[in-house]
Amino acid sequence: MYQVGDYVYFENSSSNPYLIRRIEELNKTASGNVEAKVGKCSVALLNETESVLTYLDKEDTFFYSLVYDPSLKTLLVDKGEIRVGPRYQADFPEMLLEGETDEREQSKLEVKVWDPNSPLTDRQIDQFLVVARAVGTFARALDCSSSVRQPSLHMSAVAAP
Repeated sequence: MYQVGDYVYFENSSSNPYLIRRIEELNKTASGNVEAKVGKCSVALLNETESVLTYLDKEDTFFYSLVYDPSLKTLLVDKGEIRVGPRYQADFPEMLLEGETDEREQSKLEVKVWDPNSPLTDRQIDQFLVVARAVGTFARALDCSSSVRQPSLHMSAVAAP
């Protein structure tokens, strides 16, 4: 038995994930059927950098942390892959000795992106990581092979920038 104010799953296509809607009105038609006027709810991927309370404090807002993979018929964590191991590590030469010059052509070398003596605070580094994750989510949503398997990425990409 549905009532005004209840939340319901809503399917607009068998290939898209369910949506969540809030019943705003229930009307009985002349033919005896019941029609529901529903309001759109917000559903977002749980961001590990935010507290769950930020989602719970908002009305008509829901979150998820798992996505359904129809090929495996299972739920998976919707996260980027972390590449660990020797295949993904950079090779770098030994440090130069005091007074020794670097004979390599500097324009063909990588750009240094991390300095262990960096003046950045932990807060600045955390902010950078949040932005980097958002860019990664956005890039994954634009990747056709990824978005076909995980249509929820398009919803996440809206919040990424």
